[in-house]
Amino acid sequence: MGAALWTALRDLLTAVELELGRWTALAEGVPAEVVHGFLARSEHDRRPEAPPDGPAVDGIADQTAHRALWGELTGDEGGFYRRCAERVSDLDWSEVAGICGTEVAVRAAVVRERYAAWATPGIPERLRVGRFEVVTTRGGGCRVVTHSSLDAIDLPSQLIALLPLFAGQATEQALRQLERYGARIDPSFLQELVDWGVLVEAP
Repeated sequence: MGAALWTALRDLLTAVELELGRWTALAEGVPAEVVHGFLARSEHDRRPEAPPDGPAVDGIADQTAHRALWGELTGDEGGFYRRCAERVSDLDWSEVAGICGTEVAVRAAVVRERYAAWATPGIPERLRVGRFEVVTTRGGGCRVVTHSSLDAIDLPSQLIALLPLFAGQATEQALRQLERYGARIDPSFLQELVDWGVLVEAP
């Protein structure tokens, strides 16, 4: 759940940075066509780039291309960035949201929802097995990954074998079935399984 929250927050701030960059550039008089190409939203939006020429390979700036990109701002690049910083430095969130539009509003809503889920954890009334992968087994235990191959949780092999008992019925009923097989899960560990996505809310 923490990873989902941070991913949503990263995506929100990336979108804000992009939109405020476009807004400030336009406000500073950068042609719209230049803003669109320089701050393209994705690789799909970008125009194919020409193969690097000799100066580019040697790490030398192409002054002609630089002047074509910066236009009247050539020679005042540092001032341009300072003025852009001044435009955004005193904005509050409501102003940022008004400038950035629908995409940022949606991403902000996702952040709020994921934060609420993280800050007020709870065990759903019905659970089913989520998507995970067993990466190693050793000494009666399994190491599994859910959201990232870089982040794993160790679980008893016996528990892995019994997880299919969570099949969308009431959670309390599934826990009673587990106990018949000699497995008991306390609420804190069950919450951990939910937080990791080993078990997820069933429809």
